[in-house]
Amino acid sequence: MFSIKTLIPTECSFCKELGDHTASNMCERCKAELPYISSYCNQCALPLENSELQCGNCLKHKPSYDESYCALKYQSPIDQLIINTKHNGQLTCLSTLCDIFEYGYQTFRHDQHRIKPDIICPVPLSWQRQLMRGFNQSQSLVDLMSRKLGIKAVHQALSRVQHTKPQQRLKRAERLRNLKHSFKASPIVEGLNVALFDDVITTGATMECGASALKQAGAKSVVAWSIARTV
Repeated sequence: MFSIKTLIPTECSFCKELGDHTASNMCERCKAELPYISSYCNQCALPLENSELQCGNCLKHKPSYDESYCALKYQSPIDQLIINTKHNGQLTCLSTLCDIFEYGYQTFRHDQHRIKPDIICPVPLSWQRQLMRGFNQSQSLVDLMSRKLGIKAVHQALSRVQHTKPQQRLKRAERLRNLKHSFKASPIVEGLNVALFDDVITTGATMECGASALKQAGAKSVVAWSIARTV
């Protein structure tokens, strides 16, 4: 049976090879060769050489979120795909990123010891940054993941009440100070297991502040989800 994609080949987002790819515009070879995280801290998802339960930093300073899942290490070729989505407006990459997350999450989600989220919410942008960028990439990804994973998306679970300077060049302590009092959670999260999603986890400062606000509003647990984690 011929599909429309057989008649009109699509380009793989990574190798650029034309073929009958899935809706995510990614060939199976490239999907399998991405830098998936196989060994990581189960608290903050920091990639580790050995299968430790927690990294040293989480043992010393327990985060507000209860566990994490990140699909990939933030390195080539996923870093450029995320940058193209976030800053260059290449929205066709969203389905690719969602498919990558789901592909890596399949094993993780069936672990009976893992927290099963009731809702998933995106890390919000300030209205100024969202107006400048035109969209919130994490919110768009959450909508796609909600349909794929069967978890309710709730955008209003967490809001940003303070506009902060860009985080890229700040160290973790500076990021925490920069984000302090930036988030406010809705009472609708009370008693719920919440998955808080961002496209990339760098130091964990954003997740820490967002999870803290959700816990203060009564969330039963918070799991940090992301496409990629810096090494």
